[in-house]
Amino acid sequence: TDAAALRAMSEAKAQELLGTTPAAGNVEGMQRAEAAGADVRAAVYWRDGSMGGTHSAAYLAAFNNHGGGLRFLVGACGVDPNAAGDTSDGFTPLHTACAYGHTDAATVLLALGADPTVASKSGKTPCMCAAYDSGSVPCLRALAAGGPGGALGDAVNALNKHGRTALDYAEMNNHDEAAACLRDELGGGRGVPARRARRQARGRPVSAGSPHAAGRGGRDRKG
Repeated sequence: TDAAALRAMSEAKAQELLGTTPAAGNVEGMQRAEAAGADVRAAVYWRDGSMGGTHSAAYLAAFNNHGGGLRFLVGACGVDPNAAGDTSDGFTPLHTACAYGHTDAATVLLALGADPTVASKSGKTPCMCAAYDSGSVPCLRALAAGGPGGALGDAVNALNKHGRTALDYAEMNNHDEAAACLRDELGGGRGVPARRARRQARGRPVSAGSPHAAGRGGRDRKG
């Protein structure tokens, strides 16, 4: 019987099973793995679902645009949608959904309480992922609409550790439609003027030869 099979499944096997489910869109498999003792919060997978990595099942569900899996993991099991889904860089499931232009996954996460302003270890926001990686206008608009966890708001102009905004990244990668959405719909601006204003507000001079005065910083390709 199913009950007997679940009892016979070790927790290690259940954890392995959980990793295979997001790519297949297998909510029933997630349920079986969780019932057999899999830790639904563990960040132990590679992107292909194999063991030994730094990704959680919720991250993999977002990576595979698997809304049903997100509803089970976050909605039914209580996985925190704002916890790092990749412990190596601090990306949440919402970061990866936006990076790959998975609007369905992003919308589900926002409806389940994901915070569209949360930043990774490098200060990269889901908005920056949508702007730089996928150039997804639907994801940008979903972030602006938000959900129970909040809306994008002024965080459209958040700066990462390189002092860049989402608009900087959209323009850097020639995502013209995303840049237009950020600039014309969402109030996005460039990061260099924002950095210059912050330096001046702190009473720090901006020399003519500095990147702040020149209007550009070093090109960073990784974000």
